[in-house]
Amino acid sequence: MAYTDSLTGFKNKAYLYELGWMEEPSGAEMFGMIYLDIDNFKNINDSYGHTLGDDLLITVSERLRGCIGEDVIVTRFGGDEFVLIVPDDRSLQFTHETIDKLIDTFKTPFFIDERGFFVTVSMGISVSEREGYDFDLMLKAADIAMYQAKESGKNNYMFYDPEMDRKIK
Repeated sequence: MAYTDSLTGFKNKAYLYELGWMEEPSGAEMFGMIYLDIDNFKNINDSYGHTLGDDLLITVSERLRGCIGEDVIVTRFGGDEFVLIVPDDRSLQFTHETIDKLIDTFKTPFFIDERGFFVTVSMGISVSEREGYDFDLMLKAADIAMYQAKESGKNNYMFYDPEMDRKIK
């Protein structure tokens, strides 16, 4: 239970850090990390209350479960942020396929208490080869890319590029 988020049933931040420090995901030659943040979630939470916000997070989590393969590790990193580890030898292609599925799953409204909410997400992606893998750097890179996706208009995704580091300084 120490590694499970009680609201969504996904693994939590503690699990993610434990996974990151202990081993490379699945021993794959390459893998991707997707940092996903729900756009404007704070506005929903503030306008409709935390109970509805929690219900929305539960519904989002159910949709994520339905569109992500079993080999993708999904963690609720905190609040409305999720981190997905995409372990696969063909990671870049598989990561693109995963992103396409995520985008599609957010195209239809989420119904909470008979109200429909159109929710979009911003995603940042980092990809690494097994050799030279650094969990903290991958997480930071995915986070930077996610914020760049938000700054470029939200409802978007970006792959990390080292040039992004210059934009945040």
